Amino acid sequence: MRELNLQEIGEEIGIQHNFFFGRQMGERAYVKLRKALENILEGEALYLTFYVDAQTNSSFVDEMIVRIANEIIAGDFGERAIILKDPSDDVLEEIEAAIARGKHKVALVWVCTEGEWGYIGSLEGKLEEILELFRVQKEITAPELVQRFELGIHNASMRLLKLYNTHLVRRKHDPELRGYIYSLYHEKEDLYASK
Repeated sequence: MRELNLQEIGEEIGIQHNFFFGRQMGERAYVKLRKALENILEGEALYLTFYVDAQTNSSFVDEMIVRIANEIIAGDFGERAIILKDPSDDVLEEIEAAIARGKHKVALVWVCTEGEWGYIGSLEGKLEEILELFRVQKEITAPELVQRFELGIHNASMRLLKLYNTHLVRRKHDPELRGYIYSLYHEKEDLYASK
């Protein structure tokens, strides 16, 4: 797991009093986040770790987080993703507001140290339903969706592919299955390390 701590970014770019405000500071933080994301391996996620006292505004998170999320979905970082770790409810609200205001088609996973996770942003209802399955299953395949939702295999495969294209999940080709196994980036067991 690769981590980038917001507090360290703040110290490097001159943030004072834990106030991560404004587009100019967001641009500086974006440069740090972009570099860190470029330095992780394909198929991995970078955890952007927040801390209790961090306060943000929507201009800052729009410039730093929403911008990078758009670039990830555009494919600028290959099969890499970011995960928000331990964001406060206020930070999540600021990010959600920035996504909504800009009508961005992005979604981001957030995790808490206690194991809770969720997502914020824009996601089709059918994809949200599949994402929720990851609460009870670590891995999902298209044939499993066929059985669970009574879908055709093409429809099931397309839904998983769309979810994969959001960079909320990752996939690994399984030759025996002749298809892909999908999992969350933040799962403890890494099926991508072997094989």
